[in-house]
Amino acid sequence: MLEKRDKRILDDKEFRWVAIKISIIMILIYILSLRFPNFFFSNFLLSASSVFKKPWTLITYAFLHSQESIAHIFYNVFALAMFGSILEKIIGYKRFLFVFFSSSLFASLIGIHFYNNLIGASGGIMGIIGCLTIIKPKMIIVGFGAPIPLILASLFWVFGDFLGVFYPDDVAHISHLSGILFGFLIGGYIRLIENEKKEQGKKPKEKRISEEEFRNWEEKWMKR
Repeated sequence: MLEKRDKRILDDKEFRWVAIKISIIMILIYILSLRFPNFFFSNFLLSASSVFKKPWTLITYAFLHSQESIAHIFYNVFALAMFGSILEKIIGYKRFLFVFFSSSLFASLIGIHFYNNLIGASGGIMGIIGCLTIIKPKMIIVGFGAPIPLILASLFWVFGDFLGVFYPDDVAHISHLSGILFGFLIGGYIRLIENEKKEQGKKPKEKRISEEEFRNWEEKWMKR
């Protein structure tokens, strides 16, 4: 059972469960796309040849996932729900939405120069991870089979995608790298303005957990 402090971290009225809601939307779209593949992939897939005719696909591509394997949607939804919820609680749901959608957009703008077609939320998720890495670099996660700091896990992921650029497969590695790089930049900017606010004694408009509350929650649930 969660203690009162842990419940407040997750159930605070300013915590809108946005990452979870987006994950659910992605699952619903995936199910519908299995039934109506032509409609979804012809209208919402990002294609370099039709991006000027369908500019909305620079964002909507993130909600489509491969029908060849359920692993694509499973891992993306899992990562979005986990890392997204943590970031949302730390920086607020409005900033979280900006991080996800702007990273998805940046990843698509870069990716269309290297790939004919793009689908999947990986670019936006990598942006979330990048932003969270800069804000909470020492946060412990279970990655690669062991508890490690988020900064180390991120470096491994970057290295893996970097290698993937030179050994092409069906993964948009350049879009992944673009997303996490953009996330690094946003995270750096957020840290900068938050430090300035602390120095000026300003309080955030949205309710967020304190550093002490986050450390206590992380110690109890993330470092097991």
